[in-house]
Amino acid sequence: MLGVLVGIFVLMTVLGGSLDATDNADFLVAWGAKVNSRVAFGGQWWLLITATFLHAGILHIATNGYALYIIGIELEAFFGRARFLAVYAISGLAGSVASFAFSPFNVPGVGASGAIFGLIGALAVYFGLYRKLFGKRGNMQFWNIILIMVLNIGFGFSGILPIDNSAHLGGLAAGALAGYILCPRYKLGEWETFNVRPLRNVNTGPLPWAATAVTALVVVFIFIVLLLLFRGNYIIPTYAHPG
Repeated sequence: MLGVLVGIFVLMTVLGGSLDATDNADFLVAWGAKVNSRVAFGGQWWLLITATFLHAGILHIATNGYALYIIGIELEAFFGRARFLAVYAISGLAGSVASFAFSPFNVPGVGASGAIFGLIGALAVYFGLYRKLFGKRGNMQFWNIILIMVLNIGFGFSGILPIDNSAHLGGLAAGALAGYILCPRYKLGEWETFNVRPLRNVNTGPLPWAATAVTALVVVFIFIVLLLLFRGNYIIPTYAHPG
């Protein structure tokens, strides 16, 4: 995933002609940034997905890429590749849907941070369940993750940078739920030697995947409901004023 995100950013930079190209709102929109008015009234629902692969500027891709690398390696080691990708995809979509619900309709939105916050949520669930198993390290890791979430959300609400907190919170909630569903459930296996008894993951089979699919469908259903509410003028869109 990190290679895909960086590769797209490099391609955009090359085709845009400079490192500043991805800071241009019109350029981002042309590549598939999420613009709520286009999603709601233009039928361009795919922007909810394409926007998660785009980044506005070198600092944006650097911070998200670093976070994905640090969090992703650890979560993938615990969950496995397929489950990691499932949490990432659902969280990214949920972040876009939350942004669609709460962000201004005329402001382009891009970034993988909703998906990354979902990974953080899933990792928090894992260490929350197994703090005792990991001892002091697990407890410290759990509270470090909570602190990171609080600081990042607080920074988003500060207004210092144009951060879409709704996407972060939506991705976090979906990632925590998907993480809880897909998280390994350990059970002590049979004794292999007189002092070795392995842990086995019993959260296998089709049931966790079925529950994950239902979670994804719920996110899609919420988007459809929001779409109908906006189109029926039951919810009035907000627009950001220049300057």
